[in-house]
Amino acid sequence: MKIALLSSGTDAISTKKLVEAAFKLGHEVQVLHPFYLKMELGKTASLHIGKKKLSKFDFVIPRFGWLTLAHGLRVLKQFELMSSQTLNSAEAINNAADKWLSLQILKQNKIPIVTSFMAHQSVGSEASAHRFKKTVVKLTHGSQGFGIARGNSFPENLALVDILRSSSSEHFVQEFSSKSQGIDIRVLVLKGKVLACMKRTPQKGEFRSNLHRGGKASAYKLSAQEEKLALKATKALGLDFAGVDLIKTANGIAVLEVNPFPGIEGIEKISKTNIAEKIISAVIS
Repeated sequence: MKIALLSSGTDAISTKKLVEAAFKLGHEVQVLHPFYLKMELGKTASLHIGKKKLSKFDFVIPRFGWLTLAHGLRVLKQFELMSSQTLNSAEAINNAADKWLSLQILKQNKIPIVTSFMAHQSVGSEASAHRFKKTVVKLTHGSQGFGIARGNSFPENLALVDILRSSSSEHFVQEFSSKSQGIDIRVLVLKGKVLACMKRTPQKGEFRSNLHRGGKASAYKLSAQEEKLALKATKALGLDFAGVDLIKTANGIAVLEVNPFPGIEGIEKISKTNIAEKIISAVIS
């Protein structure tokens, strides 16, 4: 099988692991940065790199991340027009990558979410700053803990929201869950099944549990309720592969967010599962 790995981080460990797994399982794989691909629409849809027209790929694995999201989605859609199968469609990634839109879709599907509030930056900061005493301010797009900050009072909340308003950055606020204390559960879902999970605990003085922000990962056994919630959230967003983050709130377990480009290195170590091989195997099944 001929596989394209659409990645903006060609040196990323997750990308390298997927390439190694594909070669090990006997497949041809090529890593393509979306910025270097040119698209053409006419009688047919085609992709070009340099002066060379790309031949058809059987399967495309998108790993381009939020920094190259807009163009990456266009390129992924181009692959779809060329009849390549994809692990996560452009539409599903768009739904999940916009954090506010993803919350709306989850709510529409009666999935418990963290209480959230959004006002357009042009109408003032006070409404968002006053909404919760303990507030997490988030950009609508971001991953690995980037674009997230916490305020513990109205002045702190206002300062954070004002900074985002001044840069015209789309954002929203969420109520910080004192019950979770920043601890969350990352659940990796692939093709309608839970592949692995781990508990993530923030380092001292930090509220973000992301491993890229110094969070500590540990083994965790999912409850039946947590497994059902992760699977339901992934399905609601139309994703084949996702990292679902769950946290404890005063009202029970809720979905914090769903990542369409979850990292695999940390969770591989904790779960002792070869996630990369599982992904490639699912691609050819």
